[in-house]
Formats: sequence, C-alpha cells, structure tokens
Amino acid sequence: MPSPSLHAVPAPKAELGSSRWSFDGVVRRVLAFSRAAELETAGSGARAASRASAARTAGKASASSPALDALNSFVLSIDAETRGKLRAVMQAGREARALPDAAKALAAARTATEAPVSPLFGDGTASLQDLQRGNAIACATEFDLELKLARWGNVRGAVSLDERVWLRFGRELAGSRVEEWSCHAILDGRDRLEKLYLRCGQSAWWSFGAVIDRPSTRDVAAQRTAKRGRSQIVSLSLQSALARSCRADLRAVRRAALAVSARLGMGGIAPNAAAKPQPVES
Repeated sequence: MPSPSLHAVPAPKAELGSSRWSFDGVVRRVLAFSRAAELETAGSGARAASRASAARTAGKASASSPALDALNSFVLSIDAETRGKLRAVMQAGREARALPDAAKALAAARTATEAPVSPLFGDGTASLQDLQRGNAIACATEFDLELKLARWGNVRGAVSLDERVWLRFGRELAGSRVEEWSCHAILDGRDRLEKLYLRCGQSAWWSFGAVIDRPSTRDVAAQRTAKRGRSQIVSLSLQSALARSCRADLRAVRRAALAVSARLGMGGIAPNAAAKPQPVES
C-alpha cells in the first residue's frame, strides 16, 4: 500500500458544509494528515526529536510540522457542527467513555464557562491519538456519528448485556496502547477468520465470532490444543488480522475488526496484504 503523504490530501478551499461531507469522510481526511505527520516524524529522525524537545521546553504541546499545519488549516475550513463532533469524539477517546456521556459533558462545560475554546489539535499527535481512541469506541458501540451533534447526548446508553460488553471492549481499546494487545485467530482451510481472540496485556481474553464473549484462560488454552481438521489457530499482528476475510454471518468479528481498525488510525479500512501468520505454541 503506498505511503500516505500530504500530496494525497487536497488543500481546503472554503468552509465545507455538512451537505458535502459526511463526518466519516472528515475523520478519514484528518487521519490522512495524522499518517503524514507520523511519516514526517519518522523521516526526520533526530531533527524531529530535537524540535519536539524544544517545544516541550518552551511549554508547547507539540512541535509544528507541515502536516500538522495543514491539518489545522483544514479544521478551520470545516463547519462548526463538524468541529464540535470532532471535539466530542476526541474527549470520549481521551477519557475512554461512551460518546453520549462525552457529548453531554462538553455541552455542560460550554454552558458553565465562557473561556475560549482550545484549538482542536493543539496537542499535536496526542490529539490525533484521542481521535483514534474515540473513533474506536464509536465503532465498538455502533454509535451513529452522522447524527446531529445536538442529539448525541440523548442517545440511549448500552442497555442490553451484549451492548454493555461491547462498550467495555471499546473503552479498553481506547484506554490502552496498541502495542499492549495480543491477537490469536482461528483460520479455516481458506485462511478466512473463523474466530478472533484479543487480549490487552495480561487481562482477560475477548473472543469474537457470531457474538462477543469473554472466554476463560482455560478455554483459550483448550482451543490451542484442539484438533481442528483443516482449521488452525495462529498468532497474528492486529494489522494482519484485519486483512483476513470472514463470513458475513460472523458479525462480532466484523464489528471488532472495524473498532480495532479505527484504533489503529485506519478509519475502518483494512490493509491490502496480510503478514504470514505464526503458529501458536501449545
């Protein structure tokens, strides 16, 4: 997959009305700037580290970069409704909380104070991480981000046991680092996902097939040693797992993959190629 760059992100023109842009489209555009900023940081090496250190010394949240400068220009070009949505998603991600709760907290804060609103991405890459975390919660809970912002706070929270479990998964995904997650998968004879297992650190496993579940460590160990015919259980990176196809009836697999994709900053788009899986040792 070609590396993202600023050349792939059109420069903003006039203020973008909600009739022309979906919120999902705006998030994807912001994430494109995010990936470009990461590439700039990786490519500039010691110079980037030096600029970041100087910025911290001066009391700034993040050193400027062409990608972040372009991002801030883009944010100024979108309408106030969309900027409010971005702020609510970022707050949800920063606090690992449900979207309706974050929206209500922001509305209450606006009512209680007349202080100027801070820039959306004033914390640079940290702000972009907040957006990815909040987007992951939205995907895990299937929150409709295209609703008018004024309705976000009135959306009913997780009522059923199943939806409460999905919210817990989304919050754990948002409140952790990507590097903390382990991924095992059961693949069929055609290398398609039959079941997905995810775990953050040493906490309990999550499993996804037709439904979401929390298997015990004993159950996961039993899966590793079970004779499965043509199926096999393998250890995968998160990115590689997202590249696998699965049957349409495995709704929990697809929902979890979308949430993980959002947490990785890929906006729900799986990479084009899968890494070679490594067998799980029993």
